[in-house]
Order: sequence, then C-alpha cells, then structure tokens
Amino acid sequence: MCLYKGVLVMETTHTFKDKKILLVDDNYTNILLLKSMLTEDGYTSIFDVNSAKEAYKYLEKEKVDLILLDVMMPDIDGIEACRTIKQMPKHSHTPIIMVTADDSDETLKASFDAGADDFTVKPVNFVNLNSRMQNVFIHKEKDELILNQTRSAAINDIIDALAHQWRQPLSAISATAMNIGISYELNDINKETLNGQLQEISNYVQELSTTIDDIREISKVDFKASSIDINKLIKYVINIIDIGYENNKISIQLQEQELKKILIYPNELTRVILNILINSQEAFIRNKPKHNDNKVIISTSQDEIYTTITILDNAGGIDSSSLTKVFDPYFSTKNEKNGKGLGLHNCKQIIELHQDGRIKIDSHSGNTEVSLRLLNSNEELI
Repeated sequence: MCLYKGVLVMETTHTFKDKKILLVDDNYTNILLLKSMLTEDGYTSIFDVNSAKEAYKYLEKEKVDLILLDVMMPDIDGIEACRTIKQMPKHSHTPIIMVTADDSDETLKASFDAGADDFTVKPVNFVNLNSRMQNVFIHKEKDELILNQTRSAAINDIIDALAHQWRQPLSAISATAMNIGISYELNDINKETLNGQLQEISNYVQELSTTIDDIREISKVDFKASSIDINKLIKYVINIIDIGYENNKISIQLQEQELKKILIYPNELTRVILNILINSQEAFIRNKPKHNDNKVIISTSQDEIYTTITILDNAGGIDSSSLTKVFDPYFSTKNEKNGKGLGLHNCKQIIELHQDGRIKIDSHSGNTEVSLRLLNSNEELI
C-alpha cells in the first residue's frame, strides 16, 4: 500500500509490457532504434509515424497508452504537436514523454507547458527511458485505482442521500397506521375509510420499493459504455429525486434540446447528476432563500463535439471563497455532521477521468450553475 494524491492505494507489480506505445519521429533511424530497444525489453504493441500530422490522423482513430514524441521535427515541432494532442478530448489524459536532443531549460519548460508528462534526452539511454515509462504507467494505473475508489464513495453518498427520502413515506405509514388504531379504539372507522387508509399505506410502500430498485440499479458498476439518450437519462434522474423535491417545495424543470445518442457510462453519469441535484436540494434547505420560487432548471444542448448539461438553481449561491474549493477533497459547504466534502470531488474525478468530459461551477446573484460537458464519442471509452 502507498499514499498517492492523498488516497491509500495498492502498489502495482504490473510490468506494462502490453501497453500500446506510439513513436512520433521524422528520423526513421531513431524509430528503428527505439523499436528495437522496446521490443528487446518485451514491449509488444509498438506503432510509429514520422510527422505530427500523421500522428493526428492516427490518434483520431486509435487510442494509445503512451506517446514518445520527438521535439525537433520539421513543419510542426513536437511541442506544438504535444499541445494539439492534449487538446484532443479523447487524448487529454494520454501520457506523452518528449524525446529531445535539446535539454535546455527553455525547451523543457515549453514541453511541460504544452502538457508533456515527462522527457528523456538523446542519445536515448534505455534504462532511463524505461524507468520514466514505468513511472508514467504506474501513475496512470494508480489514477484508475483512485477512480474506482471514487466510484465506491460516490455510490455511498447517493445511497445515504436517497435513504433520507424514505423518512417521509415511513412517517406517513406510521401516522396512517396510528390513525387506523385510534379510529378502531374509538369505534369510529368504516370499511370505506379503512380501505382508503390501507391504500395510502400500500402507495407509500410502493414508493419505498421503487427507491430501493433505483438504488440497486444506480449502484451497479458500468463495465462498458452504452449509447444513451441524455434527455431520457435526466428524466430518469428527475423521477428518482422528485419525491424529495416535492416535499421541500422545489420545482424541477427540464429544458431539453433534441440530442443524438452518445457513448457514456450511464450509471456513473446518473450518480453525478443525482449528486448535483441533492446538493441543490440541501442548499435550499440550508439557505432558506427569501423568494417563494424555489426551482432547478436543467437544460441540454449539443454541437459537433460536445453534449452539455447545465443545472441552474436559485438556492442562494456559493460565496466566492468557497467556490474556488468546491472540487477539493474533504471541502464541504455543509455543516460538519452532514458534509463529507467528497461529493463534487468525486463528480469531477468521474467526469474528467472516465467520461472524457469537463465539469464547471459558477455562482452569482444567488444562483449556482453547474455545467457538464461530455464528448460526443461513438467509440469505446477507456
């Protein structure tokens, strides 16, 4: 076990020899040398291109685990290529190691500013390069372990929040049963009234059963992405949260735009949206805004690259000092006994590490807006 980014994770003994590696270099001799070194050491999936433009074309169709990118190339140099690759939604988290004969501070700074994860100098010392590759792969694997822990924490948060919705129907069942008992003792109940109250109890029990089914469904781990209509998923989430919103006199509206299906992990996105809506509900309860129009508006839109979900509430907003910290682990705007401070942190991890997306929060004039931007992917996500 070791501590990584504040989380306890398992050490790995994986050699990573099956990882897919892309070599980008205009000098074919350099490519042959690197391929020979990597193959001799046991790496089995090595691919190569001889220019940045060819790399772009290759990466539009393929995913790789690591890119070894030459800095000095004609037409488009490695630093500009690195910047462009990191801006590709599908490859924003793909590790890049720069291979350079120029190890000046200016070149190294420019490489890291462009998004490079590490560098090695020419002539390549394979022991040094392999060590850096292993380090990149280990960090990537530990990020995946952290993501799995994040999923578990997110599930626990959702179960805890939805369990609170049981209180209202349980209280209603208890009150109705008590009324039946009192009416019976007073000999003040007829068959019609009894049947009506028993039907109320049955309805409440059905609500509890539905909530249990919802929790069971969204607690499942998505092992494979699915092509999903985002509007339908949002309606499903609204149906889950609606009881709590009605009880707290909060309206929730969906302003939907017609969307093409996109490839996502549906249960993970469901948990993210639920977490955000639960946060809004708790903000209304905590802030008690003076207006009588408590509402949450969810809107959807889509362009050629992204699908965007925007969730806007008028629950009082978030102060500027807290707004910069909302994604930090263990930071919470809730009181100590109710806030673990992991909800939005978990949401960010899931959206950015596993959904190839971005999450952003703005707050002004008593309103808070959460924006989820998801890649319109038709290929399997990592």
